[in-house]
Amino acid sequence: MKRVNCILVVTLFLLTGCWGSSKSGSESDTFITVDVRSSYPKKKLILQDFMDVEYVQLETSRDFLTQGFVQAIGKEIIVVKNFVRDGDIFIFDRTGKGMRKINRMGQGGEEYTFILGITLDEDNNEMFVNDPGRILVYDLSGNFKRRDIEIAYNEVKSPNMTRITDTGLTLRSVYRYNSIIQHQNNFIITETSSDTIFRLLPDYSMTPFFVRTPSIQTMVPEIFLFPLISTDRYCFMEMFKKEADVPKTNLLYDRQDESICAFTINNGDYSIKTPVVLSFSSALISQEIAFWKKIEAYELIEANEKGELKGKLKEVAAKLDEDSNPVIMLAKYRK
Repeated sequence: MKRVNCILVVTLFLLTGCWGSSKSGSESDTFITVDVRSSYPKKKLILQDFMDVEYVQLETSRDFLTQGFVQAIGKEIIVVKNFVRDGDIFIFDRTGKGMRKINRMGQGGEEYTFILGITLDEDNNEMFVNDPGRILVYDLSGNFKRRDIEIAYNEVKSPNMTRITDTGLTLRSVYRYNSIIQHQNNFIITETSSDTIFRLLPDYSMTPFFVRTPSIQTMVPEIFLFPLISTDRYCFMEMFKKEADVPKTNLLYDRQDESICAFTINNGDYSIKTPVVLSFSSALISQEIAFWKKIEAYELIEANEKGELKGKLKEVAAKLDEDSNPVIMLAKYRK
């Protein structure tokens, strides 16, 4: 059996079960089964109906110019990187003020070649950088550490695609995901070659979080399933078919009526219909924050001039100029 290295993160607690099914049995042996071949009914949601929303304007200065790809948000800091492959990691405080910039990109054993994702362990002053093929652990000043665990599977299954056009041009499509995400006050491990998404327990053992069917090992083309976020009622997922030009499908599990459906979410701080698109990369998942979205300054300025904004978002947009860093929208669990 082949193995893949994943990461072990922070001091962990038992999962509080938003992804667990409502069937009887202990939390450790319940999970949702999702048939990735099925077609599901659609549901429309307004974000502010089930989450609180906060907007953070990232400080703009010569040392803190960023494309706003948020990696993690703690009680006191926000970790951000760029979409381009420059190795920069920006640390902001929760008000958006720049604190420091870190770059450990290189070819050495203590350096990363590319940042697939970053998981924050604020209590232990650590961040976990997901580098292709390995996980590198640093403190929040950029000093190196390391931990890892393993998940077994039979054959490598990757969502990335390579195809050759009629003219002989080779096109490569890379689906970006993080192999480990924080899920409320716990951590979830995803291996694309496995049929099971795992939750990691305090003793470093793993139990099923949810299971997809049919097996990924039997599908051509493959359909991948990734966890996104969860609330007291809804559990959100993303489904991706490994086929050119096929859009991803967002699914949610409704704990109230124990059903699965496709969904769309609109931002209620716009006077016009404005979708909020969830993705694996935007699902931070902490005890406070479910997910984030980046909104470019010029987009907000234009929408405000057209009278399309209201509430807090309108107030934020009035303070921007076109050279400002992006505004980060935080969707927070409702207390």
